[in-house]
Amino acid sequence: MAADKFSAEEGALRAGADHVATAKTTLDGQLADLRGRLTSLEGQWRGSGATAFTTVMTRWDNDTRRLTGALETFEANLKGTDTAYTETDDSAQQAMNAFNSSLTGN
Repeated sequence: MAADKFSAEEGALRAGADHVATAKTTLDGQLADLRGRLTSLEGQWRGSGATAFTTVMTRWDNDTRRLTGALETFEANLKGTDTAYTETDDSAQQAMNAFNSSLTGN
């Protein structure tokens, strides 16, 4: 049954990791730009409004760090899976080559 099989096109996991890294870099730039624009508004707030603005910006910073951290983790996991898959595939190839050699007497 085809649904029971697992396969990966060579380089697909690494390419996925590269796409995630590119997306993260783009997002980092956009978030930094937006953060700069929001920070410029900080001086317009006074009193409890200023306190609320600071609280919101602290939340923003924490949430964006968590988001970009998740992308970093996802990229690292894709790379790790690619490495493990390649090592397993190489080991299977070596085992089959050794078995084939034992059958042919080479």
